[in-house]
Amino acid sequence: MKRTETVHLVYFTGTGGTKRVADSLGQAFSRRGLKVQTTELNARPHEPVEADLLVLAYPVYACNAPTPVDEWVAAAPDGTGREAAVVSVSGGGEVTPNTACRADVIRRLERKGYRIAGEAMFVMPANLFIAYDDALCAMLLQAAPKKAEAFVSAVLSGNGDRMRPHPWDRVLAKLCTIEKMGDGFFGQKLKANDDCVSCGWCQAHCPRGNIKMRGGKPYFSNRCVICLRCVYGCPRRGIEPSIARFTILKDGFNLAAVEARTWDQTSFPPVEELTPGKARAGVRAYLLADETAPQA
Repeated sequence: MKRTETVHLVYFTGTGGTKRVADSLGQAFSRRGLKVQTTELNARPHEPVEADLLVLAYPVYACNAPTPVDEWVAAAPDGTGREAAVVSVSGGGEVTPNTACRADVIRRLERKGYRIAGEAMFVMPANLFIAYDDALCAMLLQAAPKKAEAFVSAVLSGNGDRMRPHPWDRVLAKLCTIEKMGDGFFGQKLKANDDCVSCGWCQAHCPRGNIKMRGGKPYFSNRCVICLRCVYGCPRRGIEPSIARFTILKDGFNLAAVEARTWDQTSFPPVEELTPGKARAGVRAYLLADETAPQA
């Protein structure tokens, strides 16, 4: 096996969870003396990078990779003689319907000649449907660097995991590509409410260049990928969707604020207490899988 000396870490992030994972992965590689070059997928063009190991990280959208990742993989350089690792990030963990969320990306990388050295699911606080309390968010944030260390060690030693998606999830992932086709429609239906003060934050921070200020108000085009950065990141909560509003967390989502409130928390309730029921079974399994969860 060729010795790995350089790493190209490519990631897309919406509301910040995948960035935390990517940062942890980059630090873990750097601690081993590897040269790491990082590319965040956004509206700017990206120059090709040659490295021994490609690491691709992204949040799960509609049981798949988000469109920016699809676009990057399509334009990725030839991978013959190189390795790749694929990391997905979700609020639910490695459970149905997410178990096939890396399959298409891996298949296309293999077609480009890459040898897959490992894959993994990281869990970050959820930003849709269910709001996690601060204690669970803090546990997930604190577990990420330890999970990253374990993942990097496995990949570099040639012992990276390969997952087997559930057959039904493979079908579901294909069906959900239809949902991705509706991303632009969702984006066009975003609107500025009366709390908007025309500050331009949304235009400056949209990773797709989907928002332009016109007449002092944001105008939304059809390049949206439903990352929700504008909805949750607006300093005045001045942007809201016109459709699928039930999916948005009522109190918003601010990962940086959670980190600020909980960075020094060292005592936690039992994992089982924080993750009751079937809806959080994947989160529970993730935290209990090894010694990375903070202790109660």
